[in-house]
Amino acid sequence: MSSRFSFMSKYPHSVDEKGRMALPKDLREELEKSERPDMLVALPGEGGATVVLYPYERWKELEADIRAIQDSGQRELAIETYLGNAERLTLDKAGRLLLPPRFRDMAKLERDVTVIGKLYKMEVRRRQPGDFDSVTKPELNPAIISGLSL
Repeated sequence: MSSRFSFMSKYPHSVDEKGRMALPKDLREELEKSERPDMLVALPGEGGATVVLYPYERWKELEADIRAIQDSGQRELAIETYLGNAERLTLDKAGRLLLPPRFRDMAKLERDVTVIGKLYKMEVRRRQPGDFDSVTKPELNPAIISGLSL
């Protein structure tokens, strides 16, 4: 897995009437490390409630992982599941990307969204009450937290 990127933090953002969303400045700056800082690959997130954005290099790593699956049936299923649902997105000169209508509909993205940096990827979801209220998640295992260098 690539350690090149370190996307972090949560950002309140909005999607305009055309389905465009400006990528937060801090995330755009981190994306500058990419060979293709103008390109992201989008996938529906778990259960379709989010849109996950991958930088070019991370997506290429995922493609390589899928190609390496030995079981041809599982490889074809992974290709259909991931590559079949992926879309390349290009940032315009203003740093905006057009979220595909099917992703916006699936994730119920309207105007107010939350953009979350998740180390090597980013996630866009409909803004929810409490998105910016809590620092920790109660379901995070305390044993895992104690092993972190915090």
